[in-house]
Amino acid sequence: MWGHEDISLTSPPYRRLSRDVIEDVNGEVIELRPCARELLSFLRDRGFGLAVASWNLPEPAVKALEALNLLEYFDVVVVEPHPNKELMLREIMSVMRVSEGEVVFIDDNPYITERVSRAYPELLVLRFGVDVTDYCVFLEEVRRALGG
Repeated sequence: MWGHEDISLTSPPYRRLSRDVIEDVNGEVIELRPCARELLSFLRDRGFGLAVASWNLPEPAVKALEALNLLEYFDVVVVEPHPNKELMLREIMSVMRVSEGEVVFIDDNPYITERVSRAYPELLVLRFGVDVTDYCVFLEEVRRALGG
């Protein structure tokens, strides 16, 4: 969602610079990718359940989501300091009571997308930067697909 390489390396508390930009106590800037908020809002408004599966330290990741006022969009937030997102997805699917065929997973890490694809062959796995090159373009594709 944000363009920062590793949110775990930042230091809360965060200060909001604008609607989609925060900085940590050391001046490290974290900027939401263009159209990320609009995509979340569009999906939320249409009744889609949304979740986070994040390989990060929980404190900085959750505090960054809070500082950007993004937590309100998500039904489930799972942030754990390991790359096993297939385990995080198991928890998310259980809490949300959905099957893998009802889930779309987006991640920028090819190692993780491969692991998730192997663990859940019916789940739609998209790689950010490859399948989803830009949230603005993806939002328009989703709008067209949903007729809105």
